[in-house]
Amino acid sequence: MFKLKASMPQALKLAAENPNRFEVGSTGWVTARFTAEEPLPKRIWGKWLAESYEVTCGADQKAKGTNKSRAKSG
Repeated sequence: MFKLKASMPQALKLAAENPNRFEVGSTGWVTARFTAEEPLPKRIWGKWLAESYEVTCGADQKAKGTNKSRAKSG
């Protein structure tokens, strides 16, 4: 499952074309069903994975800051 925003139009189009493989929920979650015989294209996989991470975790990571301070030992 992927949480999408910017790629939602693409997901909706794929769901309309292949309803057995793609399902779009009302809250932005997209289910993509794939197998070894019918894999999800790497381009879509990478794009959606990065976007989903940003949507679900990115705001938290930005609020915490990207530089983690290291505690000095003794």
